[in-house]
Amino acid sequence: MQSNADNTPQVNFEDAVPEDGQLNRIGTLANRALEQEREVVLATRALNLALQAYRATVDEALPLAMANARTKDFTTEDGHRIQVRTVFNSLKLVDEEGLAWVEEHEGADNIRTVITIEFPKESLERAKIFYERLTGLDVLKSSKLKLERYVHDKTIGAFAKSRLEAGDDPPLELLGVTRRSYAVVGKSRTKTMELKGFDFKE
Repeated sequence: MQSNADNTPQVNFEDAVPEDGQLNRIGTLANRALEQEREVVLATRALNLALQAYRATVDEALPLAMANARTKDFTTEDGHRIQVRTVFNSLKLVDEEGLAWVEEHEGADNIRTVITIEFPKESLERAKIFYERLTGLDVLKSSKLKLERYVHDKTIGAFAKSRLEAGDDPPLELLGVTRRSYAVVGKSRTKTMELKGFDFKE
């Protein structure tokens, strides 16, 4: 049996004639998938609850207790050091009022100015000419110009799929495309969740 580029078996389903044992195997695997799906859901819910409880302790209860004790650094009797730290998480600042505030408070050097020009499809030669002319301008001598060519991630995936369907053998790894084969058992009852956990340092 031949294999696809991602090592999954390549099967001609139209010509396949399954045996009874093979069909029983499918049923067994389907039941296993449903049970494993249930286990994953229960584990996900448990992890969510555990993370919520943990965050409530380290983000709320402990800082409040340290503030009440008027200390940011404390070591317990069993040797556990507790510190209160502050971090700043942010998104890209694009609001004009916010940028003006930064400028007014000696932060102008933190503001980057970028000019992006998007050419129509199949305009590489025009883009190259424009790029060369820009780099020759004295006003842009100290500026950084970058010419990029790209295909959007969803576009290249759809293109690779269309080439496979057309009978070609596209180099998936070179194109940055991976293919996953999977089975859906019954009506979908779950949704994907992005979770972050912890592990011990080595």
